[in-house]
Amino acid sequence: WTHAAGTPARRAVATSAEPSLDFLWRTHSTTAAPALFDDRTPPVVALNTIITPATELPPGGPAQSVLAAFDLQTGEPLWRTPVDPPGLESFSGAAIDLMRRSAVYASGRRLGAYDLATGDPLWSTQLDRTVVNASPLIVDEPGLPARIFISDYDGFGQSAKLYCINADPFEATANPFQPGQIVWSVPIGAASGATAAYLPVAEGGFGLVYLATAGDFGFAPGQILAFPAAATSPPAPAWSADNTINEGFFGGVSIAADPSGRLCVFAASYAFYGGLNSGNVIKLDAADGSLVWSLPGNRTRSIPLPLADGTVLIAGGVHGYGSALGLRLLRDHGSAAELLWDSTLSTWTDLNGNSAIETGEYLEIGGWNTQPIACAGPDGLRVLAGATSDPLNPRIMDAFVIDPSRIPGQPGFIVDQVNGSGAAPAVAAGVAVLQDGSLVGRAGPATADVDGDGVLTIEDLIAIEQGLGRTQAGRESVINAARAGEVADLMEGRR
Repeated sequence: WTHAAGTPARRAVATSAEPSLDFLWRTHSTTAAPALFDDRTPPVVALNTIITPATELPPGGPAQSVLAAFDLQTGEPLWRTPVDPPGLESFSGAAIDLMRRSAVYASGRRLGAYDLATGDPLWSTQLDRTVVNASPLIVDEPGLPARIFISDYDGFGQSAKLYCINADPFEATANPFQPGQIVWSVPIGAASGATAAYLPVAEGGFGLVYLATAGDFGFAPGQILAFPAAATSPPAPAWSADNTINEGFFGGVSIAADPSGRLCVFAASYAFYGGLNSGNVIKLDAADGSLVWSLPGNRTRSIPLPLADGTVLIAGGVHGYGSALGLRLLRDHGSAAELLWDSTLSTWTDLNGNSAIETGEYLEIGGWNTQPIACAGPDGLRVLAGATSDPLNPRIMDAFVIDPSRIPGQPGFIVDQVNGSGAAPAVAAGVAVLQDGSLVGRAGPATADVDGDGVLTIEDLIAIEQGLGRTQAGRESVINAARAGEVADLMEGRR
């Protein structure tokens, strides 16, 4: 779980087994002081290490913004390093660079890389404007220098930028940039929370970095833009596409193949006015930006979650203002989509007869700041989702595991539920990581992916031999999983 929403493609599907919400551990501090952990901030996990920003509250001292590391299995604090305070209460997450064993994080106007084992700063780059709610993207294609992409903030102006920043060592011919050096930046108009996405070419991607913008509020809709990741000077967009309604995007996009196998970009808009259908969910062809379909949606900054069964799950809504929290499941038919269920409407009972959907009258799950994630369990697809608290309803909400094949309100729709949610959880090595003011680990079924990097390799065997990871599979199962396909690899090319 190296990026916000899991991977560079921002398709929040865990490789771990179905999560459980059984309590494992809870952490209230870093190595230096008591700390607060924002439930909206997406933690990232790899190599048995959780990386997340926090606000330290030392007794008698000023608050300190830090980036901190924790052990995935125990919650033990490992290190912390001071960072610039976030601007405008930003809840940007970090990213983990596996190849360079570093954590990358943007706060204030600064993007920095930190040693994954110690937290020592490796480099730091100042941007032109503050980063707000956007998380970094790491693009690491074979044969090309590694790059980091991040957008800054200009929510209601038109001066935000997308930055391409070098991550690899300097090489005079192949990569004439120092680590942390800005390779290029391009204007993208208005943007807030514009978290970029990428699908590797080896997985069928087109070598494009995708992001969504806020548009010109009240005058022009948001756009989805695609830029060539390998460019070494400021590129023009490979394509751009306006939203189909006059609303902007304030979150990330996801990339996935649709039921026909076509690679597509999914995004959802935020509308400041209107009811449950004031925004929209949009699907574009990832190759050229052509519109495939658009469906009404609840206002949100959540990233749509395309699932393997051809459905798309999206969280949205706020308390009040004509809206309400909820999850929606869409059926993607390829060239069109339909709404299968809306958790708000499916569970609403108008208790006071005023025809308004109010707190206490429906299942409060999802919300505009919530990022659901999916896991494939022994009993089918499961989704882990929290609920968004906000000034109109500041209480800590619940966390849920749901069965999306069932209708909300039906028996079996809620598989598990606990008080104290994280709006943007992560799942790795069978542990669900959530934040609700504290940092919480909840134990799921164990997996052979002991180090939690999303792949089964010899590193998992090394980890289990070192006593890392909680696995019920046992050493033999880890060996079998890591060596799967070994015979075929050895025999490749033989007649």
